[in-house]
Amino acid sequence: MCDFRSFLLRVVTLSVISYALVPALQASTVSFVYIESTSQGSTFGVDQVQSDGAGLTNLLLPQDTDQLGDSNLEEIEYDPVADQYYLFGGNSVWTLNRKGSSSATQIYNLYDDKMLSFPGGRGFAVDGAAGFAFFSTRQNNGLDFANLSTVWSLSLDSRISTEIVPHTDLNYVWDVVIDPRNRQVYLSDILNAETNSTQLQGRILRMNYDGSGLTTVISSTTNSGEIFTPYGLAIDPVTNTLYWGDGGAIPEGSNAYIGRYDITTGEILDPLLNTIVFPAYLDYDPVGEDIYWLNQNLQRITRVDVNNPQNIPIVDGRPVLSLAFVPEPGAVTLLGLSSLFLFKRRRR
Repeated sequence: MCDFRSFLLRVVTLSVISYALVPALQASTVSFVYIESTSQGSTFGVDQVQSDGAGLTNLLLPQDTDQLGDSNLEEIEYDPVADQYYLFGGNSVWTLNRKGSSSATQIYNLYDDKMLSFPGGRGFAVDGAAGFAFFSTRQNNGLDFANLSTVWSLSLDSRISTEIVPHTDLNYVWDVVIDPRNRQVYLSDILNAETNSTQLQGRILRMNYDGSGLTTVISSTTNSGEIFTPYGLAIDPVTNTLYWGDGGAIPEGSNAYIGRYDITTGEILDPLLNTIVFPAYLDYDPVGEDIYWLNQNLQRITRVDVNNPQNIPIVDGRPVLSLAFVPEPGAVTLLGLSSLFLFKRRRR
């Protein structure tokens, strides 16, 4: 117990010192991948904006993404341990300096590793403290969503991936999020295996980091509350709450919502928001207790206080594909050290 208290005191002290040493604290930021159409085709860029909607800046301009080759960016994820972004494009993973360097560094390519190539993928999550990332690939771009996705784990040290959930156990995985506290991974599958491809009633699954223990935790058939098409996922590690963006019935309309699930009790809570449109991706700010969600139909990123749910648009009119929340500098240190601490405690 003394060692635990001593370590916790060091974490808090280091965080306070780092916070005090920042001469001018920047606001928290939201970074996002966007697509830009040109006469030569579609190109991709990375922008960031402050959490109040001010200060839109470029991290990676479309002309700088030639280095990505033919890969289409699908996801952006922030790692507080390494204080950097990860970009995911279906078959490849890149890192990008959080302060922007006009270049991304490829750290992994599925073809180089496994001699495999897929037309794309969705969902990417990283646990920098544990040294693993998780992502899904899809077998084809067809309209038959059954048995389409495969989930992989990627060692950030060896740069070798391992298939942990085969496509025979999944349908169309949209998002992947980690629960580092319990060393588990959550997947949103927009097609429930218990129905057919004409009935897009999805499910949310959970598994351990090694792929074991795969189970459905939320679906229209296992829970009293209906779940239609679960898209974006986010976890509040403090309250042990899973948030999911549900597109509602197909086609997506104003019957979409952001749902909540108590990981500890297994209970579905009242929705955070109702009557919204297509919450494609979510991220959570554990310091400000805000949910950031992406409305792909309206090309809008919105902030919502979980204690006082009101939509506050912070980005409008940008063709956004994915988003990642980045806390302010002092909180980055706290989150990074906390992640390392939780990982060490879990290994004991």
